[in-house]
Amino acid sequence: MGKNASIDKWENDPIGKIKGVGLITYQYLRMMGGVDTVMPDKIVKKVINRILVEIGEIPVNDNLKFIKTVEKIAKITGYKPIELCLMTWFIENPERISDMP
Repeated sequence: MGKNASIDKWENDPIGKIKGVGLITYQYLRMMGGVDTVMPDKIVKKVINRILVEIGEIPVNDNLKFIKTVEKIAKITGYKPIELCLMTWFIENPERISDMP
């Protein structure tokens, strides 16, 4: 899957056709396959949308648009999308940072 899998046609991908596999799971699998992207789960969306609102932007609720927005933010900031995704989990669960080796 990985790098050859497109989010634009994710529902037509063999993995995307599996019952119960939604876009969040599809993105997670892409990330585990080495693709530098973001998964639009509730924690990631909550933190990124909160930041967007704080800077005067409109929050993004559509999952595909959200992924593309985060990828644009990554280009602007110099961070990788996967780093932004991980950052959101640390913001919401700061005790995890102290658990890291």
